[in-house]
Amino acid sequence: MPRIDAIDISHHNTLTAAGFSALPDTVRMCIHKVNEGRSLDREHARRLPVMADTFELFGGYTVLLPEAPGRSTIRQQVETYVARIEPHWRPGALTQLDVEVWGGRYGRHVSVAEIVEAADHHERLLGRRPLVYMNPREMPVEFAAWHKLPGRDPFWEAYYDSVAPWKYGHPSTRQAAIWQWSSTWTTPAFTAGIDANEVFDWAAVMACAGLSSEPTEPDQPSPPEAWLMIPDTGTLFDSACSTGVTYTLDLGWARTAAFVRFEVVTPTAAGHITVNGHDTQAVVNYTTAGGSELACVACPDGEATFKLGGPKAHNARVRVTLQGRW
Repeated sequence: MPRIDAIDISHHNTLTAAGFSALPDTVRMCIHKVNEGRSLDREHARRLPVMADTFELFGGYTVLLPEAPGRSTIRQQVETYVARIEPHWRPGALTQLDVEVWGGRYGRHVSVAEIVEAADHHERLLGRRPLVYMNPREMPVEFAAWHKLPGRDPFWEAYYDSVAPWKYGHPSTRQAAIWQWSSTWTTPAFTAGIDANEVFDWAAVMACAGLSSEPTEPDQPSPPEAWLMIPDTGTLFDSACSTGVTYTLDLGWARTAAFVRFEVVTPTAAGHITVNGHDTQAVVNYTTAGGSELACVACPDGEATFKLGGPKAHNARVRVTLQGRW
């Protein structure tokens, strides 16, 4: 399991009586939602002083909304955010621009130009650059454009797969400073699951917090060997599947993960395939014959399972091919 160096929370996360003291000793950083546009998080002001006394690094994040007539501008959103952060602004305080998926709700996502404008205005007001949070799988176009910017701000990546790199590669390959690897991590400190994060680049995070020295890293095991892609194409499964039945795939030897292609050769209706490896899961949706998608599952024991799901998806014929492994 990845390390838990940091947590990020909002008013949706209810503290138990045990409070922050119930968190593992590895958690040295906590960041709390401040606002979404001009709407304020009702718990931030009360919790921030406690966070400042508890954690080595603390702070808040603002959820950016795309500009539109009748809605606050990017600068107004940043100013609302800064007004709440500024009373607690000191070395150790962190800020984050949270770039979420708004296509369905607002018609479009926050653009790269808006992200840059928000970061620049943040720097004018507070004198430091913020961290930028994004999920590349949900916003691949915006992420690709932003990631190519020269001198871009440190990146906090949401990527909920604790072992395998799946399609887009492991967060460390994109130089993410922080990896949010779970949104449902459980701890006695809270009544429900919260966001758990591992810090890859302490120097970049500390710089955003106005600190020049790195904290002492906890003892860690030796890093794994570099991943090596081993081409290995072969059919693992080719048959009709019953809905809800678990089918086991023998993936043979695999150091960390395997690429597996699922082809729905004869569908009976739209449905999905749920693939389970070791501590990870991928869901492949299909609507037509021949529809396929690569799913990467962790399989240190050389084995994975899958189930067919969806209304009236019974007896769809599925062909599974091993494309490669590490």
